[in-house]
Amino acid sequence: MRELAAVRKALGLRRVHLVGHSWGAALATEYVVKSRPGGVASLVLAGPLLSTERWIDDANRLRAQLPEAVQRTLTLHERAGTTASKEYLAATEVFYDKFLFHRQPRPEMPECRSWEDNEVVYEQMWGPSEFHATGNLLHFDVTPQLAGLNLPVLFIVGRYDEARPETVAGFQASVHGAKMEVLEQSGHMAPVEEPVRYREILREFFRSVDAGSSTR
Repeated sequence: MRELAAVRKALGLRRVHLVGHSWGAALATEYVVKSRPGGVASLVLAGPLLSTERWIDDANRLRAQLPEAVQRTLTLHERAGTTASKEYLAATEVFYDKFLFHRQPRPEMPECRSWEDNEVVYEQMWGPSEFHATGNLLHFDVTPQLAGLNLPVLFIVGRYDEARPETVAGFQASVHGAKMEVLEQSGHMAPVEEPVRYREILREFFRSVDAGSSTR
């Protein structure tokens, strides 16, 4: 949250539309509710992680859709603490090919120059996979703060998202006047799976918010 405030200050961003995806949705929610910053015109929470308990509940429902052999492999290595094994990592890809990226083959994403994979922070905060939480965020929950959002809010979710549409609809119901859009061909990575439609949704929402602001 301090980093976000620093970026806004450095760039002179007095009025912004704030978009948070996945864990970023949690940060965006806490930033708006706890910091109470001025100039945030609207908030978009996409594929949001807002409660670890609900995220894992969704993950368990999705895991139940995988082949039984894959489920057994995941459970075996999680119980044994061998989640760095090749077998476990291969099994996680089966889950990711359905619910992280639903489109196959996966869309190509540009990478930062000199980028290197580093799972240390991810595992410390979350755990060994998207659906097995063991880290500092094990009891994370910002859902009690949703009712305190008093600005235009849009939820975006993929039809096959790790954040299940049914769960996100519940979040939407907690925020007065919030809207929700479902991208029908996407998993969790909707911004890269359906980028054109994703941008259209954002533009339409931002324009409606700006139009409402201009009439006040």
